[in-house]
Amino acid sequence: MPLTLLRHRTPMWKIDFGNDLREHRIKRGLTQETLSFNAGLSVRYVQRLESGEQQPTLETIFKLSYALQTSPTELISNTYVWWVKEGSNDLDDS
Repeated sequence: MPLTLLRHRTPMWKIDFGNDLREHRIKRGLTQETLSFNAGLSVRYVQRLESGEQQPTLETIFKLSYALQTSPTELISNTYVWWVKEGSNDLDDS
Protein backbone atom coordinates (compact mmCIF):
# COMPACT_ATOMS: atom_id res chain seq x y z
CA MET A 1 0.00 0.00 0.00
CA PRO A 2 1.57 3.34 -1.02
CA LEU A 3 2.23 5.99 1.57
CA THR A 4 0.31 9.19 1.13
CA LEU A 5 1.37 12.42 2.70
CA LEU A 6 -1.23 14.45 4.50
CA ARG A 7 -1.02 18.10 3.68
CA HIS A 8 -1.34 20.24 6.76
CA ARG A 9 -3.68 23.12 6.10
CA THR A 10 -2.71 26.25 7.98
CA PRO A 11 -5.78 27.64 9.77
CA MET A 12 -7.01 30.90 8.26
CA TRP A 13 -6.67 32.76 11.56
CA LYS A 14 -2.91 32.11 11.58
CA ILE A 15 -2.59 33.41 8.04
CA ASP A 16 -4.76 36.39 8.93
CA PHE A 17 -2.46 37.33 11.83
CA GLY A 18 0.52 37.18 9.50
CA ASN A 19 -1.23 39.37 6.94
CA ASP A 20 -2.21 41.88 9.62
CA LEU A 21 1.32 41.94 11.01
CA ARG A 22 2.73 42.58 7.53
CA GLU A 23 0.19 45.35 6.89
CA HIS A 24 1.02 47.08 10.19
CA ARG A 25 4.75 46.79 9.44
CA ILE A 26 4.47 48.15 5.90
CA LYS A 27 2.08 50.92 6.97
CA ARG A 28 4.78 52.14 9.35
CA GLY A 29 7.49 51.87 6.68
CA LEU A 30 9.43 49.16 8.48
CA THR A 31 11.37 46.29 7.01
CA GLN A 32 11.22 42.84 8.60
CA GLU A 33 14.78 43.45 9.79
CA THR A 34 13.89 46.73 11.49
CA LEU A 35 10.75 45.31 13.08
CA SER A 36 12.61 42.27 14.36
CA PHE A 37 15.39 44.44 15.81
CA ASN A 38 12.94 46.85 17.46
CA ALA A 39 10.92 43.97 18.91
CA GLY A 40 13.96 41.94 20.00
CA LEU A 41 13.03 39.02 17.74
CA SER A 42 14.88 37.20 14.98
CA VAL A 43 14.19 38.11 11.38
CA ARG A 44 13.37 34.47 10.62
CA TYR A 45 10.75 34.43 13.40
CA VAL A 46 9.07 37.57 12.00
CA GLN A 47 9.11 35.96 8.55
CA ARG A 48 7.49 32.81 9.96
CA LEU A 49 4.84 34.88 11.74
CA GLU A 50 4.01 36.81 8.58
CA SER A 51 3.72 33.60 6.56
CA GLY A 52 1.46 31.92 9.12
CA GLU A 53 4.02 29.18 9.82
CA GLN A 54 4.38 30.24 13.46
CA GLN A 55 1.97 31.57 16.03
CA PRO A 56 3.06 34.24 18.49
CA THR A 57 3.14 34.02 22.25
CA LEU A 58 1.48 36.71 24.30
CA GLU A 59 4.90 38.20 25.03
CA THR A 60 5.64 38.30 21.30
CA ILE A 61 2.35 40.10 20.62
CA PHE A 62 3.32 42.69 23.25
CA LYS A 63 6.82 43.13 21.74
CA LEU A 64 5.46 43.47 18.22
CA SER A 65 2.76 45.92 19.31
CA TYR A 66 5.32 48.06 21.10
CA ALA A 67 7.68 48.02 18.10
CA LEU A 68 4.78 48.87 15.76
CA GLN A 69 3.49 51.61 18.08
CA THR A 70 0.03 50.05 18.23
CA SER A 71 -2.00 48.22 20.83
CA PRO A 72 -2.09 44.42 21.14
CA THR A 73 -5.85 44.66 20.62
CA GLU A 74 -5.39 46.45 17.31
CA LEU A 75 -2.78 43.94 16.19
CA ILE A 76 -4.88 40.83 16.87
CA SER A 77 -8.48 42.01 16.40
CA ASN A 78 -8.92 40.59 12.87
CA THR A 79 -7.22 37.36 13.90
CA TYR A 80 -9.64 36.97 16.78
CA VAL A 81 -12.60 37.31 14.42
CA TRP A 82 -11.20 34.50 12.22
CA TRP A 83 -10.47 32.35 15.26
CA VAL A 84 -14.06 32.69 16.47
CA LYS A 85 -15.27 31.64 13.02
CA GLU A 86 -13.07 28.56 12.62
CA GLY A 87 -10.63 27.97 15.45
CA SER A 88 -12.95 28.05 18.43
CA ASN A 89 -14.53 24.79 17.26
CA ASP A 90 -11.44 23.04 18.62
CA LEU A 91 -12.19 24.02 22.20
CA ASP A 92 -12.82 21.17 24.57
CA ASP A 93 -15.79 21.75 26.90
CA SER A 94 -14.52 19.32 29.51
